Amino acid sequence: MKKFAVIGIMVIFAICSFTSCEGGLFVSKAGPADAENALKLIPKDVIAVFFIDTQRLMTIDFINNLINEKESDETSDELTDFQEFKAKTGIDPAKDINFIVGAIKEKTEKGKKEGVGIINLTYNKDLLLSTIKEELAKENEEEHGEEEEGKEEHELIEEEYNGFTIYTVREECEEEEEEEHGEEEKEHGKKHEKGGSFSFLDDSNIAVGNENSVKSVIDVLQKKKENVFKNEGFSSLLTKIDKEAIFWGAAFIPTDAIKEAISEKPELVILEAVNAASVSLDYKNKNIIADIKIMSNDPTKNQELADNLNGYKSLGALIQIQDLNMAEILDRIEITSFPDHVNIYTSFPEDLPQTIIDKLKMEKTKKEKKDI
Repeated sequence: MKKFAVIGIMVIFAICSFTSCEGGLFVSKAGPADAENALKLIPKDVIAVFFIDTQRLMTIDFINNLINEKESDETSDELTDFQEFKAKTGIDPAKDINFIVGAIKEKTEKGKKEGVGIINLTYNKDLLLSTIKEELAKENEEEHGEEEEGKEEHELIEEEYNGFTIYTVREECEEEEEEEHGEEEKEHGKKHEKGGSFSFLDDSNIAVGNENSVKSVIDVLQKKKENVFKNEGFSSLLTKIDKEAIFWGAAFIPTDAIKEAISEKPELVILEAVNAASVSLDYKNKNIIADIKIMSNDPTKNQELADNLNGYKSLGALIQIQDLNMAEILDRIEITSFPDHVNIYTSFPEDLPQTIIDKLKMEKTKKEKKDI
């Protein structure tokens, strides 16, 4: 399984949620998604949040088809990794992960963004932890061999923090890489970097991310720090999102980021008034629904942006790619201007993505046969 168990576990945690010291603070057992409740453990100082209802996601035939296709492909390395992950951890992501909430915090003093994900799932703590330690040990052995037995380039360190244990992967790095990494330590002349951290909040919830962000979640849990609902701007943004959707996300867009983008591509000047954005994806009546909102308090700029996007849409409708009628696809997209935002909305049958993929595969097969 090589790096999949260590990195893969961390990635699944990060993209795939909490415990309660007091009744009503959060879901303290594995269960159905509840976005409003889940957000109560997200720290106040964030610039972006996202939520995934993984159980409802699995009800979409298109998603199931993709997974089944991978599982039926005996030559796929991903299949081997996936099966090995399930066997070693006892976790089947498709069945055992219920929902995920995550956030990106504001830049640190070193200019790095930090993030955290909280996962609500059914898992065995001892089995999962032993698997991570086992894979780290295996990775050390594979990289250094028997001749350097005992040398640990990858290490799982533990830290007690307000009654919780925070586990952090620490890796030895080359001295010339020192400036490229974030937080580092020097121990007995060796340079180390801290990788991802995680903490078991209770029997059904795990926090994963940067060490400081994981600590922030614990602080919010213990009411030592305020949650995102105390962030007036973000709280207002969250009211405009369909939090019942299968997936949704929202983010503030820093003015500096907009200015930098415009300086590199002047044509993006139509975005200069944008200050936030949100997206939601849902599944209803066998249709996949996407709703994007680009926030701005300048009605004139909003109209200008909507007009430009509709212009690009019209141009795109003239294009046909590998027997795909772009007009038919783009005709499903509605772009509308409002005083405080531009709305991009589309709804399409759940079999449309599969139809497009099948056509592209057919075209690829034809090309391969022709080349032969």
